[in-house]
Amino acid sequence: MQKLLQHRVKDMSETGILLRIFTPDAIEATPVTYMHQDDYYTFGFVDSGECHIHADFNEYRLSSGSIAFLQPGQVHSFISSSELSAFMLMIDSAFIPDGHKRILEEYALTSQTSDVTAGQHSQLKTLFDMTANIINGNNHTFTHSLTLHLSLSVIDIITANIATRLNSQNFNKRYIELTVTFKSLLRQHADIIHSPSGYAGLMNLSPAYLNEAVKAITGINVSQNIQNEIIVRAKRRLMYTGMSVKEIAHGLGFEDYAYFTRMFTKTAGCTPTDFRKRHK
Repeated sequence: MQKLLQHRVKDMSETGILLRIFTPDAIEATPVTYMHQDDYYTFGFVDSGECHIHADFNEYRLSSGSIAFLQPGQVHSFISSSELSAFMLMIDSAFIPDGHKRILEEYALTSQTSDVTAGQHSQLKTLFDMTANIINGNNHTFTHSLTLHLSLSVIDIITANIATRLNSQNFNKRYIELTVTFKSLLRQHADIIHSPSGYAGLMNLSPAYLNEAVKAITGINVSQNIQNEIIVRAKRRLMYTGMSVKEIAHGLGFEDYAYFTRMFTKTAGCTPTDFRKRHK
């Protein structure tokens, strides 16, 4: 059984900011290829080449001009690359403005990657190169201040790109707000509340209206969103804990162990026991 490691910002860097640089010559020394969680945000930018990453049981392929971001708590790993030149900025969530977090959270409802314009590509490359030069320089007097300002400029460009994409999707703003709130409540209560009516009640909405909003934004209804969150949590526990399937079911709020097993099998395509065997 694998152990799910937790990377914490206090262990990552004294300043709360860390920049990793990927080059074709040094790619083997840099990526984290095991599954893990972070308590900070990660922003990636591919200058050239391509790479393949894993995040919460989804896989993403990134190529030149691609950006990606990971929110705290997501289980992820680096899978592979080809002639990759890229930058990865890890930063304490305390540094990121609330408005930016909101935009990232809204965009994450449908995607966590995007492609930048030619102008943004050039700007990001310049900012990352400047940040690397400052971090590796000999004058440490203003290193933290300059690194923070440059990092926030990188995040500004990435967030602006994402905001433009959000605006182009023409989603109902009210629906987006409701879906973000629902997702936040789901992360808090998925081990306890399994019914759409339970979340609708917390939000003082009718189940039908909440379902309409969530399906319009995510493409699936409230019940499926709840089920997907439960399955992701179950998979994590199957892979990274020694809990029995029955214990996992009870921990996720299921008194009926058989019902949990049927739901998992239908969604994941295999039984919980088989899933664990495949991922040992």
